[in-house]
Amino acid sequence: MCNDPMGQPDTAVQYYASNLYCYASNGDCSLPSDAFLTSDSTCATTKNYSFSAWQGIGQDLGSKNADPLFNNPYYPNDDFSLKSGSPALSVGFVPFSLTSPGRTNGASSVPAVAPSFIIYTYEDTTQTTLVQSQSPTKLGDPVSFTATIKSELGLPADGELVTFTDGGVNFGTAPLSKGVAVFTTSSMSLGTHDIAAVYNGDPIFSTSSSITVHHTINPATSTTTLSSSLNPSTSGQNVTFTATVSSSAGVPDGSVTFQQNGTVIGTVNLNSNGVATFSDSSLGVGSHNVIAKYSGSTDYDNSQSSTLVQVVNKSNTATALKLSPNPATTSQSVTMTATVTSSGGVPSGSVGFSDGSTQLGSSSLNSSGVATFTHTFKTTGSHSITANYKGSGSFNISQTTKTETIN
Repeated sequence: MCNDPMGQPDTAVQYYASNLYCYASNGDCSLPSDAFLTSDSTCATTKNYSFSAWQGIGQDLGSKNADPLFNNPYYPNDDFSLKSGSPALSVGFVPFSLTSPGRTNGASSVPAVAPSFIIYTYEDTTQTTLVQSQSPTKLGDPVSFTATIKSELGLPADGELVTFTDGGVNFGTAPLSKGVAVFTTSSMSLGTHDIAAVYNGDPIFSTSSSITVHHTINPATSTTTLSSSLNPSTSGQNVTFTATVSSSAGVPDGSVTFQQNGTVIGTVNLNSNGVATFSDSSLGVGSHNVIAKYSGSTDYDNSQSSTLVQVVNKSNTATALKLSPNPATTSQSVTMTATVTSSGGVPSGSVGFSDGSTQLGSSSLNSSGVATFTHTFKTTGSHSITANYKGSGSFNISQTTKTETIN
């Protein structure tokens, strides 16, 4: 037994069954973890239970914790009639006319309220809580702020606005839906922001503000891609490398450094489209690992392209041969002039001269790509003279043949 305040005995144990519980302060009707309690005979010691634990000790068997599915219970509609399929019906609740609660069917209507009847208006206290989707975020990325409004009387009307402030300055609003308002933005500037949510209240629910949450915006993520105008190329050809830096937050500014096998070959500022180009005709024959590194800026993180393997092949050549004089006699010296050309520049190296299968000699190309060799033929007749360019590290071999007539 547990004594009431007047000292009279009260029964300390009651048994419950077939009830429907909905905690109005939670939009999903879920009950607090300490919603139920028992006490000892002195009422001095109590023990709290969750709903499942409460049923575990034999209480409220057959009861439910669920949304009763009222049609529109939110202020100012206050329509507590039940939707089809309401769980209240499954625990034995019998609907009654909301205009005459406690009256039997056929009873007279509710009497009018006398003009002298004193009516008091009660405004319930609300609590506003605020959470953010994540922090920090990158410049330009969306971030959501969720405000939840709770009250002992239930939830404010759907559609009422919650104002979100940044450093005390309004920067957005969002409507309530079952006590929750979500504001999403991607336009916050760099730095730390002090965000709060303010519920402005109505005639039933008081205004309230959340505590401040701190949100940090870091520089935006950037992505750098690299392409080549000509790959593979040949020695001496001009190759243009194009770096494009992009970001979901806008067009990055700053500069890009181009590296070849780890060595810097050029640094170029980005244009208004986030593009930097660098041209090079000095790459040697072989494979070159080229990357583009964006250095970043105030608003954008640095980034680096994947490695582009630029292949440079040897340039093709063409060899021309001039024989003078032609024809000649066995007493005359014949000058053989070989000119080697290439679109990749002026070849270097040497040219070999032969008469049929007989090697006559060789000569080095000068700075103009020309090699000369003089020979006196001892026999008359037609001689098949070949000038054979032997190639170099940057240029492919080539040859040509002409006939020298000796009288």
